[in-house]
Formats: sequence, C-alpha cells, structure tokens
Amino acid sequence: MGFTTISLGISGRQPVDKIVLSVADANSGIDLASLSIKANLIVNGHAADTELSGVTTPIPDGIYQINLNQPLPADATERHILAEISAYLVHMWLTGYN
Repeated sequence: MGFTTISLGISGRQPVDKIVLSVADANSGIDLASLSIKANLIVNGHAADTELSGVTTPIPDGIYQINLNQPLPADATERHILAEISAYLVHMWLTGYN
C-alpha cells in the first residue's frame, strides 16, 4: 500500500461553505484510518496545518464533508487543503464550494 496525496487551492468569486473529499478505489483496499486532511487556514477553530479528518462528516459512497462554521470569503486569497490516504489504488477528488 502507498499513500495518495491531493491538494486543492481555493480562491474565487463565491464564498466557500464546505470542503468535500470523495474517495474511490475499485475495491482494492483503502485504509480509512490513514485519512489525513490539513489546511493552511483556520477551520472551525482548528489551527492551520492541524489534522481535520476528525471533523469530517462521512456521507455514503466514500464522501467526507467538512461544513465550515464561517464560510471562506470570495476574494483573491489563495488557500490550500491537503488530503492523504493509504490505499493500493485510489482516486480522490477534493472540492470546496457553497
């Protein structure tokens, strides 16, 4: 098993009120205990660059969501979210939207 890492840069014209991660592996074996999500900004009172996987809400079909207590403003500030998981073969999608 190896680690798969993805990164999302967020900036834009609309506020972002949730972060959504989707994980799919075609039944090759995902180690869900290895899920790691970090951001370079404060998320729901958690300091930047601290673990956020514990504040995700699992939604069916391999989707994990973090609802933001305070939406990220619509501005040119670039913010980054990093997700990592251990699996044999995995496809991950990470989005931030309202």
